[in-house]
Amino acid sequence: MFMRKGAALLLALCMMLFPIAAHLQTAEAAGTLSIEDLTAAPGSLPASGGTITLTGTLKNSTDADIDSVMLEFGEAKLEIYETIPAGGSKPFSMPGVKISAGEVDRDLALSITWPEGANTAAFYIAKSKNAAELAFTRTMDNRVVQKGSEVTLTYTVKNEGAETLTGLTVTDPCITGAVMTNVSLAPGESKQVSKKIVVVQDVASVPKAVFTAGGKTQTKTLEANTIAIGTPKLTVTATADKTAANEGDFVTFTIVVSNESAVGVTGIEIRDELGTVIRSDANIAATTGSTVKTLTVTHQTAVQASRAAVFYVNYRSEGELVAAESAPISIVVTPAVQSSPLKLTVSASPVTVSEYPAQVTFTITVQNIGASPLSNVQITEPTLGQVGSLPTLAANGKQTMSKIVTVEQARAYQFTASALDPLGTAVMNASVSVNMGSATGTPDVIEKQESDSLSTLFVVMIVIVVLIVLAGVVLVILMIQEKRARRSRRGRSGRSSDFEPSRRKR
Repeated sequence: MFMRKGAALLLALCMMLFPIAAHLQTAEAAGTLSIEDLTAAPGSLPASGGTITLTGTLKNSTDADIDSVMLEFGEAKLEIYETIPAGGSKPFSMPGVKISAGEVDRDLALSITWPEGANTAAFYIAKSKNAAELAFTRTMDNRVVQKGSEVTLTYTVKNEGAETLTGLTVTDPCITGAVMTNVSLAPGESKQVSKKIVVVQDVASVPKAVFTAGGKTQTKTLEANTIAIGTPKLTVTATADKTAANEGDFVTFTIVVSNESAVGVTGIEIRDELGTVIRSDANIAATTGSTVKTLTVTHQTAVQASRAAVFYVNYRSEGELVAAESAPISIVVTPAVQSSPLKLTVSASPVTVSEYPAQVTFTITVQNIGASPLSNVQITEPTLGQVGSLPTLAANGKQTMSKIVTVEQARAYQFTASALDPLGTAVMNASVSVNMGSATGTPDVIEKQESDSLSTLFVVMIVIVVLIVLAGVVLVILMIQEKRARRSRRGRSGRSSDFEPSRRKR
């Protein structure tokens, strides 16, 4: 039985490994179909392109025969239905292959497909040189400008032919005089010239080159490009990171200038409604297509008062100064709270009273801690009324006065100092509270007292004593219960020993 199971297991394992081995054998034997000695005739074409013939040899490096092959390049196709045996080869010729202007002087690839796979073969078509061939270009730094602006045009000529070009002359109706005159260019040689013009109206650029090669005069003319007069148009928007702030807080504004015209604008100045220059001599490029060119500026400033922030963009249009402005942004500023220049201190002697009525002397000191003199200084208390007054109190000045009071019972006295500043504005010191009672404590500059710490300590001590007594009572009760339990156990033990001998006799 065991032998039968082992044989079955071995057979199943062999069946699993057989496909893997077969796959490995196939992979090791697999090859490809390639092309050897691929040649293009002609091997070069003019820049405009042309037609060529591709020839080469198909090489079958697989381990199986290939019955059909397709060769393709662009619209050209060659189907081969003859069998190419494994390891064999077959020559081919593929005429009528069209090469476009964009494919000249570039690496190209011929496509190879067969039922079991695909491959490519690379080839190259060089650019042939004519006897006379001139490369001629013109560029301009701006196509739309403000009236009176300057535009730079750059002309480049290059001899890409096989013969020397002589007597080369370049003209353009938008340029006064010739751009180039009587220039000679050897094969591969080039020359570049830049000209500046001031544009006061729409003007067309139509460059023309005339030259001689091989005894023949030739002309090459570029397409016309118009330099147009445009009117700049800028808009401005602004946002703030906060619209409510405290006095002295910083607010950050983001200002976005947009150019809604096809004209570049220079010398832009940005100001706010307070006259602050935020940016000067800024530039913004012309808008082309659907993407509007923008200039983003951030401006951070401390605000001292509420304001409607507006930002102005000044720039020149057709020689005149124009401005764009943003919508106002309302910034609400909360004024800072001014601290009182008055400082009031009050002390009492004695500081505690145990029996009433009692005579208490209050010592009151009023000080001007501000930088300006104060007038009409008044010290009052609701019960006592006016405690003292001073006609003036100099900056950093200090005056001390005393008030004897008969205290009939424990109570709090509230002292307040007030005065006028040089502008006649009333200033006031916060009230100073003095408690007179048997548990008053010892304040120097006296404010309202907290609960008596000695009374709190006394209560805590009483609670601790009560807890100790309760713990002792509980301990005594537990000891009594333990003694009773022991007596009970001894009684039961004695009764059991009295009956034991009688059991043995029986």
